[in-house]
Amino acid sequence: MSRAEPKIYSIAAHRGFSDALAAGLVASYSNADFGIAGLTLLLPSQRAARSVSEAFIRLMGEQDQHGLLLPRMAMIGDLELDENLGPLLDPLDVGDTIPTAVDPTQRWLKLAEFVAQEHGDVAAGSAASLRLACDMAAVMDRLLVENIAPDQLMEPAVLELFEQQSGHWQDS
Repeated sequence: MSRAEPKIYSIAAHRGFSDALAAGLVASYSNADFGIAGLTLLLPSQRAARSVSEAFIRLMGEQDQHGLLLPRMAMIGDLELDENLGPLLDPLDVGDTIPTAVDPTQRWLKLAEFVAQEHGDVAAGSAASLRLACDMAAVMDRLLVENIAPDQLMEPAVLELFEQQSGHWQDS
């Protein structure tokens, strides 16, 4: 099954964004099946997503209709590697072919165990180890997204940057 090319529309500056978007999408994509529920909206913030959701509710009330499956909404305004990216990365039409991710807590605990093994008796307390493990997981995710292999961090161009930093940054 091939995916459709993205369709990009614009809204006139003098119109209310949320209401115009809801009206346009319902008019263009309403059908007896899933209608707008098959769409993915890229929005700048959680506030915009809430505003669009409320606009859909208002529109359905004005049309005297009840019950609506909303489109998936992804907040792309401040991208952090967390659950907000799910709607962008999880296609609706894929079955169980994608393996499930490791539970974040299990991942943090394993990374904290590695920290304790590496530092031995000098390892920080368990809360500090877990914080470090959480930060390490975020760095690993960012490296993966940026397509940077961990061994690239040890290249001379990167190591030269550390010489300009103070001692505690070099140790980190």
